[in-house]
Amino acid sequence: MEQQELLEEQPEKNDFLDIKEQNFSFLGVGARLIGEFHLNGVVRISAQMEGKLFVESSGKLIIERNGSFNGKIQSDDIEIFGLVDGEINSNGRVILRPCSAVNGKINCKDLVIYPGATLNIDGHTI
Repeated sequence: MEQQELLEEQPEKNDFLDIKEQNFSFLGVGARLIGEFHLNGVVRISAQMEGKLFVESSGKLIIERNGSFNGKIQSDDIEIFGLVDGEINSNGRVILRPCSAVNGKINCKDLVIYPGATLNIDGHTI
């Protein structure tokens, strides 16, 4: 068989991620963002952010170890490895990991605090 015939016989294979089909946001290390943000799906923050952050459509917010946020956060579920200074409002679970540092107010359904997390909060579960 010729090379062309072999290529025609093999089914088309897409080894790439179709970004249009995904529902996530990633804000990377080195970025500094200030303002009001409305994001959907899973949101991962390794950037420095300040302002208001709304994660909509039953999304999940993850603030990575290198990430920090100063301001107001609204999301269903939130997992914090980095730094947060401000107000956190969650309709679901807030998880503070051992390397996290949180200063401010937390309103959530469930609050999980791992040993080693640093916090100075006014916390309320609903």
